[in-house]
Amino acid sequence: MKKRVLSCVMAAAMMLTMAACGSSAASESSPAQSGAEQSEQAQSEEAKEEKTSDFVLVNGLDAIKEKGKLTIGLMAAIPPYEFHYINNGTDEIVGSDIELIEAICAELGVEYEIKDMEFSGLLASLQANKIDMIVSSMAPTQERQENADFSDVYYECNYYITIHKDNADTIKTAEDLAGKTIGVQATSTMEFIVDEQIPQATKKQILNASDLVVELNAKKVDGIITDVDTAKLYCLANPDFVMTEISYEASGDALGAAIAMPKGTDEEVKEVINGVIAEMRPKMRGYVDHYIEMVDPATIS
Repeated sequence: MKKRVLSCVMAAAMMLTMAACGSSAASESSPAQSGAEQSEQAQSEEAKEEKTSDFVLVNGLDAIKEKGKLTIGLMAAIPPYEFHYINNGTDEIVGSDIELIEAICAELGVEYEIKDMEFSGLLASLQANKIDMIVSSMAPTQERQENADFSDVYYECNYYITIHKDNADTIKTAEDLAGKTIGVQATSTMEFIVDEQIPQATKKQILNASDLVVELNAKKVDGIITDVDTAKLYCLANPDFVMTEISYEASGDALGAAIAMPKGTDEEVKEVINGVIAEMRPKMRGYVDHYIEMVDPATIS
């Protein structure tokens, strides 16, 4: 370090001496030296002006590790995937998707923070850099892929119609849904299913999945459509609910749940996340069953 300072001082002294003497050698060497300095300065300025993205997943693994924490967006009202659970008086967000979040963050070597919000606002929050990724049973539809990158699918299941027991004699088959009102979580896979596969029914959009229970209990809808696991939990928590045998499969790009990430997410980051998903996917069914059995129905009704 001392040698470098000394060299700089000596170089400065030499330049001042040569300039004062007005030597021809100084005149000849100055333009060349100035050009080199200008080139170096230009490169330095260019490096300074080169801005990294505000999105940490776009900037790569090193940026993620340097930040030390990822902010995960989800709607904690989709049991058994993510939901509020009172554990010894403490409100916790638990579920099979939380298991996946923990595995991914452990692999990345970072902590995580959960932001609980309406499902319909998740993508907007991702685009606004208010969250780093979405893990909330979100299907990677073509429309969503225009505004976000997606991981591989980590979980798939069928979707069932749940009704009030008072309608058990009138709603038994898909044909019986004609003219009926079906409650769906807004912007969810279930909404796509109603649009595409149950056009004979009237769709009622509901922002919060837990409000589906309220609507069905109050008989403001004739039925609701949810994934099979959520349907089971809703029926356990509400004795007046009946899960029918009317089921649907998601089609095309609405099939399954995947992780949403900012557009332009670093490919190495995607590889790490998809590697964790590949390891976790065979375990997800077990996690789902665990939370179905573990949860006190009174806490999700």
